Amino acid sequence: MKYIGCAYYPEVWPRERWKHDAAMMKEAGFNLIRLGEFAWSIMEPEEGGYDFAWLHDIVDLLYANGIQTMLCTPTAAPPPWVTQLYPETLLFNPSKLPPAVDIRRRYCPSSQQYRTLGDRITARMAREFASHPGIVAWQLDNEIAIGENPACECESCRSQFNQWLKVRYCTLTNLNQAWGNRFWSGEFSDWKQIVPPFHRNSARLDWVRFQSHLFGSMTTGQTAILKRYNPSWTITTNSWVSLDCNLNMGDIIESLDVVSYDCYVNYHGHIQVCRAAWDLYRNLKKRPFWIAETGAWNCITTGQDANAALRCWAWEFFARGAEALLYFRWRQSVMGEEEHPAILPWSGEPSDAYFRIKKITEEFKFLREELQNLPLPESRTAILFSPAVSMLYHERHSAKYCNAVIVADDLLNQLALTPDILPSDNLSDLKQYKLIVAPQLEQVNETMAAKLKEFVFNGGILLTTGRLALTDGNGKHLPDTAPCGLIDLLGIAINERCDIHAAPRYRPIEYEVSQAPAAVPASVTAEWNGIEINCFEYMEQAMPQPGCKVTGRFTSGKFAGQPFMTANQYGSGMAVYQTTIAGESSFLQILSHLAMKADLNYHSGLQREVAVLRRGGLRFYINHSSRTHEIEMLEPGDAITGMQNGSKAILPPYGITIVRIREF
Repeated sequence: MKYIGCAYYPEVWPRERWKHDAAMMKEAGFNLIRLGEFAWSIMEPEEGGYDFAWLHDIVDLLYANGIQTMLCTPTAAPPPWVTQLYPETLLFNPSKLPPAVDIRRRYCPSSQQYRTLGDRITARMAREFASHPGIVAWQLDNEIAIGENPACECESCRSQFNQWLKVRYCTLTNLNQAWGNRFWSGEFSDWKQIVPPFHRNSARLDWVRFQSHLFGSMTTGQTAILKRYNPSWTITTNSWVSLDCNLNMGDIIESLDVVSYDCYVNYHGHIQVCRAAWDLYRNLKKRPFWIAETGAWNCITTGQDANAALRCWAWEFFARGAEALLYFRWRQSVMGEEEHPAILPWSGEPSDAYFRIKKITEEFKFLREELQNLPLPESRTAILFSPAVSMLYHERHSAKYCNAVIVADDLLNQLALTPDILPSDNLSDLKQYKLIVAPQLEQVNETMAAKLKEFVFNGGILLTTGRLALTDGNGKHLPDTAPCGLIDLLGIAINERCDIHAAPRYRPIEYEVSQAPAAVPASVTAEWNGIEINCFEYMEQAMPQPGCKVTGRFTSGKFAGQPFMTANQYGSGMAVYQTTIAGESSFLQILSHLAMKADLNYHSGLQREVAVLRRGGLRFYINHSSRTHEIEMLEPGDAITGMQNGSKAILPPYGITIVRIREF
């Protein structure tokens, strides 16, 4: 791990405490501290009046203790004087109350005045610290997303949206066709008629793309300013956006050196949600990612010695490709706006979390030589993820697509296959993969279709599930036989589909393990390889083309006797199609079967609380539970930490065994 540290807000604590905090951070083994993200009102208490003396003092103090700093541009929380002097900078949404004066993310992203003020404070900070050896990185803004406050709908945003649409569509005729406005008498005859909010998915999707464009322009502008003063700085921004996209992350991160994820395990999401995000983030830039925020606690306090999970999480971050780990935050807030725990409690005294994190940093330091220069996980399996489809489902107020990707990632991880989650709008060479899963990939353009055909033709195995290639880039259903552009690859044609009206499918990501309900029985079943399959949500009627094999059929429901699963030989490889959503235990068996066909080295099935991961010549066996596990090792090797008994890794509660693979 290149960096371990935390977010620190010295501006809210007495100066006489700073030296003590810095000494404790040094003792804990920290080497990077995040500063300044919400301190604009202290840096610039009035327009044009700057005070960076306090920031110099704390940066100098940290550097004297061997700790480097990641400064933050403070534009997520403008001071009250900004909106007082320049009310046009305030976010406006007519269907909501104006954002409170003391809440963050209350600015209009299209406001040129706000951009001017934000760029100015960014430039002044950069000039102040351009040559300071303690500054190694910058975080831009904070958690850019449409979340705490709605999207701005002010006159500036509406006007710029119209200009953006004119560039994208050129004519109203093109826009009306793209949005499907002929239905419901919705054809625009004047650009001025296009005013948010919108009801049609196509219009809402473009509105989200426009918001992404605005925020992407801001991060690109701030990056350029910082690089002008010191090109060696590493630029990032922290984000919680991953598989449920309310913005297009590609626009936000385009100019960044590294991507950072804010991840609170077992807090805002269950462990498989986090794992899927990590498997995505290391592929956004094809380089190690950063954890910019994570909790210094485990909110699942019913488990014995629950905070021992901090060690497991730290090692899984690293094993999945993280190179920086920053906890939120150093000391618990006295203001009360966020009462969740921190490394230190309100009193500032050393805590259980402090001592546990200190041991984590010591362990990373002790194993430094073994961990140096490890490559990213070199996966042979991948999941195709479409940000556009995710944004479309977000506008539909549905998590079904996001969940489908998470479930596929979770099950492949249970086979110890650690998939790469690949953004489908930026696919590169797929040659390294043997098995690719594309769950519910509604939008497939010609470029993507060509890459999938090339992958299968050259010997790969592709597993696709229903609702494949049936909508265009604006979310409108294509008036053709599905899967559009892929019929020759998959050897099937689909014209009919229907929902399965039954109790909703059990999704473990919505529950803690200890509270998970039993799986809901399905009203439709299928048979595959002698196994009864429970089917959920929808089913499709697939018409096999000559040469395509039917490997499973529905045994009940409207399409009883029709294909549940097909397999089509294409070149040297095989394209598999599943016409419904299979229950997770069945889906795991299907993935195991395909992993065997692809000649992958996989585990027979791990419990979700266990992770088995590989980076280079090291294999990581991690137990996130309070129970003991004995895991059969995937390759012969020797433990460099933890316990091993012959060919088994022994994992006591919250235990970790790291194995050096023999003959690597």
